[in-house]
Amino acid sequence: MFLLILLDAMMVATFYMIAPDHWLPITIISNKYGFSSAKKYSIASSIAAIHGALSSAIAVAVLYVGLFFLKKFVQDITFARLLLLIIIGVYFVVNGYIEINRSSIAGHASLAVSVLPDFAIIPLLLTGSTLSSQQIGVIVAVFILVGVATLLAVVAAASLIADFALKKVNPAYFDYLVGFLLFFTAVFVYF
Repeated sequence: MFLLILLDAMMVATFYMIAPDHWLPITIISNKYGFSSAKKYSIASSIAAIHGALSSAIAVAVLYVGLFFLKKFVQDITFARLLLLIIIGVYFVVNGYIEINRSSIAGHASLAVSVLPDFAIIPLLLTGSTLSSQQIGVIVAVFILVGVATLLAVVAAASLIADFALKKVNPAYFDYLVGFLLFFTAVFVYF
């Protein structure tokens, strides 16, 4: 169970940081203002770390507060975890559909959007509610580190290829990937 959740957390972090709404604002702003490579990568790593930390802090809080209440009110915690995986998976697929219908990716670019937390890590940690605190800590740390490494790699690649190819990828496709990843995890945990 630990390895499955760890791999899922790594994939979620990777898919989210590849999405243009995370790296495109950094690329646009650093090009517009002529930031040095060091400053651009510093901003990218800070944004990814803050994004990962906020997402993880919310997920850990939901895990511990949720387990406290779930143990009092819900007999079948497995059902509640699966339901949350499915609900948040549906959220990401619907969000992907909404983003597909936006007219411009670059027009919505903002560094603030890149920092906002994602909720996909919540059902993953809830699914691992039987894991030790150390294992949860490892999952959170790896989620943050993979997010930082991925965003740095994508910003570097965008700088090399002048953000030509990845800019054309709609962020909705990454929402679809995360949504289906959560569905897959729910099916795997159920069976």
